[in-house]
Formats: sequence, structure tokens, C-alpha cells
Amino acid sequence: MGLSPSGVKAEMALRLASVANTDPSQFDGELRHLRPVPVRSIVSMDLGLKNFAFAHLDLTSVGHVREWRRIEVHSPSPYHPAPFAAVGVALAARLPAADLYLIEAQRHRSGGAATVIEHAIKLRLLEVLLHAQFLGRAASVQPKRVAGLFELPEGRGKKKDAVVRARTIIADSMREGMLSFAPEAKNAFEEETKRDDMSDALLQALAVIRWRKAADEFRNIFEEKSQLELSA
Repeated sequence: MGLSPSGVKAEMALRLASVANTDPSQFDGELRHLRPVPVRSIVSMDLGLKNFAFAHLDLTSVGHVREWRRIEVHSPSPYHPAPFAAVGVALAARLPAADLYLIEAQRHRSGGAATVIEHAIKLRLLEVLLHAQFLGRAASVQPKRVAGLFELPEGRGKKKDAVVRARTIIADSMREGMLSFAPEAKNAFEEETKRDDMSDALLQALAVIRWRKAADEFRNIFEEKSQLELSA
């Protein structure tokens, strides 16, 4: 379900108990993408200060990718809050309307470096700006958990494997009952040179769709068990 696997058993049990909750207001932080509310459409974002990609999925039936593209971002240099904030607002304005906005979570540690590099700080700021634009409808998703779900390798091989996985999903879209793609979305992918960014945006959306389904099933099982215990 995209939850953190860290911690002792009691902490893991608490996370699962939180998922069983049916009150959407109780879902915050890492649980936000699992909120028990109707989601008919998703916009999934792969963040970058130069390359920003998104996938727009319609979930009213099996699933349909309406729009899928990369946007070239012109980040102000040197950094200044006002023009940088304008970049975030402009990006949000270019995105389609959706019930749920998925934002690739950015690292907040230095990775062992003595200082946090400026690039990482700017990406964290962009993540926050997008949350502010879609307040109440956005959720940050850990890319490592998406990669784990699709068994993508760590390091340089991840980008290549993500593109391969996206191509497989496109090929499977010809089969009945599978995710479908608008012709414009498929063409945008084939014509793009930075397909790894677009692939990450798509895989992130598909991961959350799978996790939301698992959360719904978990809540149903939990509710049935609770009813049986009450009637016993």
C-alpha cells in the first residue's frame, strides 16, 4: 500500500490500523494517497527543475491515460523566492483538473554530504509549492516504494528499466480490460527523448491505483471482521 516498512511490529500494526479508518480527515502524511474518498481521475507528477513530467489518468472505467507529457521548466537563476514561486504556480496551471494529485516525494537528507545541495532544496520547495496549489487533493509518493513495487533496480539501471516497463504497459493496452492510452499520449511518449521522466510519472500513478485498491480491500476485510466480533 506504499507504507513505510520501517519500525517495530507495533508501529507497522499502527499504520495498518490507520488504513482501516474510514474517516478521510485522519489520513495525512504517508497515508494521504489512501484516503477513502472517490477518485475518478489522477494527475501524477515526476518533479524536475528542468524536466517535469506528468500523466493524467481517467479512472471512471478500467483506466485511460488522457494526457502524458514532459514540460520543460525554466527555473530562475540565481534563486529568488518570488520568481521561483511563480514557476510553481505556472506549472500547476498547466495541469489538468483531477481528484488526486500525486507528487514525487523529494529527499530531505543530504545523502552523506556535508551540506544539502541547492538543487535538492529547490526540488523540496517545488514539492511544497505544488501541495499549496492543490491543497487537500495532493499526496507525496516515495519513489523508492514505487520502484520496489515494479521491481526496478537501484542506480543508473532504474531509468532504463522504467522505460521498458512503460513500453510493456503500452503494448498490453491493446488487450481488452487493460489500461488504455489516448493516441496523443502514446505519440508524446514515442516522440520524447526523456522517456524516463514520463515513465516514472505513469508508474507512480499505477502504483497508487494498486495501493488504493489494496487499502479498500483491507478496509472491507477489517469491517467484516469487526461485524463478526460484534455479533459473536
